[in-house]
Amino acid sequence: MSSKVYVVTSGEYSDYHIVAVYQSRKLAEQCAKLGREAEVEEWPIRTGLPKKLANFSCELDKNHNDVESSRNLWEDLVWPNEMNDVNVHDNGYFLRVDGYNPDKVKKVFADRVAKYKAEKEGL
Repeated sequence: MSSKVYVVTSGEYSDYHIVAVYQSRKLAEQCAKLGREAEVEEWPIRTGLPKKLANFSCELDKNHNDVESSRNLWEDLVWPNEMNDVNVHDNGYFLRVDGYNPDKVKKVFADRVAKYKAEKEGL
């Protein structure tokens, strides 16, 4: 059994709607070609319930070399296959790493900070 389905959608904003759901990308694409401006989206099939987890983040202000770590006060619903996901945001001035597994976030953040410092020193 596939771990995803292919959802044919159409419309925008308040007109956005699901046209059909398929297990086969090929069938979904054929269906989409029949409609006006229909698109195929890939959606995961959930096999369990999500958990409530707080988001954890580490941040570096590159202009002042300030480092900050925090855990959000609110909790998100997180699916089991997403619990170890880490997001990295780096705009050149500010580095932020966040996710739901504090150990993984800290590791990725430490690696990124080390890379930034090495590049800054010309290594």
